[in-house]
Amino acid sequence: MKPEFPRVMTFVDIETTGLYPPRDRIIEIGILRVESGKIRQTFQSLVNPQIAVSGFITDLTGISQNHLKRAPTFIDISQQVKNLFDKSIFIAHNVRFDYTFIREEFQRIGIPFKAQQLCTVRLFKQLVPGKRRYNLDELIAHFELTCPNRHRAFDDAQVLWNFYTKAANTFPKKTIARAIQKASHRLSLPSGITEQKIDALPQSPGVYIFWGDSPIPLYIGKSKNIRTRVLSHFASDTKRVFEMKLKLAVVDIEAITTAGELSALILESELIKKYAPLYNKLLRYRRRLLLAKKSFTSKNYLQVTAVTVTSIDPNNNHNILGLYKSKRQMTDYLYQTATEYNLCPKLMGLENARGACFHYQLQSCRGACIGKEPAAAYNLRFMNAFKTSLYKPWPFPGPVLVCEKGEAKSAGYIIDKWCLLGKAQWDENGSLDISKPEYKFDADVYKILVRFLTRSKSDVQIRNIEA
Repeated sequence: MKPEFPRVMTFVDIETTGLYPPRDRIIEIGILRVESGKIRQTFQSLVNPQIAVSGFITDLTGISQNHLKRAPTFIDISQQVKNLFDKSIFIAHNVRFDYTFIREEFQRIGIPFKAQQLCTVRLFKQLVPGKRRYNLDELIAHFELTCPNRHRAFDDAQVLWNFYTKAANTFPKKTIARAIQKASHRLSLPSGITEQKIDALPQSPGVYIFWGDSPIPLYIGKSKNIRTRVLSHFASDTKRVFEMKLKLAVVDIEAITTAGELSALILESELIKKYAPLYNKLLRYRRRLLLAKKSFTSKNYLQVTAVTVTSIDPNNNHNILGLYKSKRQMTDYLYQTATEYNLCPKLMGLENARGACFHYQLQSCRGACIGKEPAAAYNLRFMNAFKTSLYKPWPFPGPVLVCEKGEAKSAGYIIDKWCLLGKAQWDENGSLDISKPEYKFDADVYKILVRFLTRSKSDVQIRNIEA
């Protein structure tokens, strides 16, 4: 049976100088315009980005700065490109990426651009659920397609058309129609939010706030790209109750740009604790912290004790094994750890029975609860079990200045013993001012800082400063 296609579709792929649309540029574009199931027009061209192309991009695509010197700029091909998308569905793999870059190029030359979108990543997921990856290489392998020049725009666009035709001939018509409907990137904006409001949102790191009629925000979120993240809340196929409630209630969106991801995470945490938004239940300020602490029994076995505190002394935290959001989360983690490492549930604070624990009867505990297993052997396994979840010791000799530099903003934070002492400020002599810092521990900030200050590759600079 001959497959049915949407009447006009345009398959597109681009290569770019990077991943950030406001800064980076298109260096190659490939387009196939399909009408009534047949390719009617094709277009491919290198594009002079008028900015430098990195060695990484050249290695990936084979496109060098020399190749682009005599290529047309986007304004030279803009009308031809725009005509190819006229009254057509814009189809790409990870469509938001290609669509945003092309729209950004049109905006730079003062030409409005808008098109209905269909994402082949989402279409692939709908047709073949359960895969670990849905990138273009995986699509090519799964559907046994060929791509002579991978990471070249026209060849990648041709792959998308070949995938579409093969899927349409493989799956039942109703399955294809349902998958296309779910994969179509349609927006369902709240009644009080205009497309102009969405277009005005920055495509940079920061925090966004959804406001309703109340002086208390509905929701506060953060993202590396504010506009893209906000748009994801308004996808027409969402079934999350949270997203649906937001659509009904939001009347305004506020955006606050930051230097980068670290600054956005810190600001988000601060604002959520300040305003307690209706839908940010998980990150609201917790007055009490649930800790798992280690100590020794009278027979020198390590044991776990659950402790609820209102604050953590940054100078006395060496016995903390972990921080938990709830008693259930801690209990589940301890049970899982006890089972995996053959630890004693009694010593883990999970049983109160006299004598041997229940796990000893099941032969999953080696007898530490009754002194059968040597304490040294048990304690070694205990510490090994918690080595990845341990409360991290402060890795610096004293306070540090953490600097984050973005495209348009920079930020600095003074941090010591996982406590955020304040934003960096310099006095009239140019000296860093850290006088009378307040050491206040925040569990959410701790987790943010651990992530950024201990990973090998980080977008922040860290400098030791004198206390």
